Amino acid sequence: MDEAPFKPFVGSRDSNSRGAPFKLHFGLSGIAKVDLTPTSAIEDDNTHISHSCYKSSVPNHPPPNPALVQRMLRRRWFYLLPAVFITYSLAYVDRANYGFGAAAGLAKTLDISNSRTAFLGSLFFLGYFIFQVPGIAYARRHSAARLVFYSLISWGILAALTGIIRQFWLLALDRLLLGVAESLIFPAMLILITNWFTRDERSRANAILILGNPVTVLWMSALTGYLIKAFGWQMTFVIEGLPSVLWAFVWRIVVRDLPEQAPWLDPESCEHLTRELALEQHATPATPNLAAAFSEPSVLWLCLQFFCWSVGIYGFIVAGWASDSKYAMLGAMRTCAQLVSYEVSLALSVLGVVLMGRS
Repeated sequence: MDEAPFKPFVGSRDSNSRGAPFKLHFGLSGIAKVDLTPTSAIEDDNTHISHSCYKSSVPNHPPPNPALVQRMLRRRWFYLLPAVFITYSLAYVDRANYGFGAAAGLAKTLDISNSRTAFLGSLFFLGYFIFQVPGIAYARRHSAARLVFYSLISWGILAALTGIIRQFWLLALDRLLLGVAESLIFPAMLILITNWFTRDERSRANAILILGNPVTVLWMSALTGYLIKAFGWQMTFVIEGLPSVLWAFVWRIVVRDLPEQAPWLDPESCEHLTRELALEQHATPATPNLAAAFSEPSVLWLCLQFFCWSVGIYGFIVAGWASDSKYAMLGAMRTCAQLVSYEVSLALSVLGVVLMGRS
């Protein structure tokens, strides 16, 4: 059966009216509804929507001044993505430096066993696991940018407290809350990228976000090692935690949830970007439940890719290192195994990204 022809429509925005040539309704989390009630203002009978093919279902409506719009939209890559990259890098510093602290004698200084040291490390991931889904729910319904702002302040303070607290159970609570604070970052970043970049651009934007991990490893290892040697592991936690608190205010100034909220984007470019995102949202088939989502091969590929990435990178960076000289050879073998695991898992994750990009 033939699809009805797509027709662009005239209307206004609820959040900030700028005379958009279509009817959109916005919630606090972004585009919530596209009203496709036909009007006689604009007709385009030659454009059709076909839900069987995503790209064919998004009509191409060039702006009046394409060169200017493209130049203005290029600012997203210089304003938004550097802030995203730096924020995710800071989160990774405060997440991974625990392994360096454990190797530098955390257990000996606090007079706790190696098993308790490992327990403190695992508590971070417990909080990280439990609160990611609530975090993305809040980011969608309210404000992803505001959520990241509060998380930056919270995890910066909690990371610094790791080097100050001396009681084991207070330190355990601190590490658990640190995991909660950092669990909100990645979901909020994905929401922001969805609100700011079209489908064709998101693969590059997500790649820049994910590159925050390996790039941070390169400079964090050298910097953390120098700080531990110069100031000790306790002061290192304090020094590496405070930049997140300061960066939170830069984030608050630069980043906005939606294009129409950004002072550095002109109205015409904003209207064009919002229109494209709205048309994509309308053309994307709805997923009724989690079972349907996990039946998609692309979802399963992404799960495998991210699993390989996480196993390798956290096994290599976060895992405690054998510090007792009695087990020096075991520690060396373990380090080599972690390095091989990291390289193999990283290769598998890159392969997964390539396969997903071709699908």
